Amino acid sequence: MSVPAARLALALLMLAPAARAGDQNLLGRWRFATAPHPASDCTIEGTADVARGVAANLYVIAIEAEERCPSFGRVARVSERCAGVLSEDALVIRCRLVQTNMPDYAPDHFRLDAVSPTQMSGRLDDERAWDVPVRFERTGADALIS
Repeated sequence: MSVPAARLALALLMLAPAARAGDQNLLGRWRFATAPHPASDCTIEGTADVARGVAANLYVIAIEAEERCPSFGRVARVSERCAGVLSEDALVIRCRLVQTNMPDYAPDHFRLDAVSPTQMSGRLDDERAWDVPVRFERTGADALIS
């Protein structure tokens, strides 16, 4: 783990309240998609593979995504590694870019306020241009059994 990633994981651990019961139900592969961006009509969709972190309410998440902007004829492909923390209120995910074909792509960050074993919803906010609704879903076959 790199020094910035280790610092992020430690900061999330220190800020995290006690996890909800059943948080192991979040492990596995999720598919996600955003609503269209209000100014550009771009969308982001992809997969998120959620694994256990160093504590019950911490997660390591690998994201593979595409940002599609039909009006600009642009498709950005990104790989991100993320740290997630589950509290009583939400699952908060902070990412860092690992690889992208678009140098101006900002890391994705999520706050998912509605969390269940098959659906999560909230907002994607990259702290620059994106602040849109996002929905994560999966079927039972995509869930890992802990």
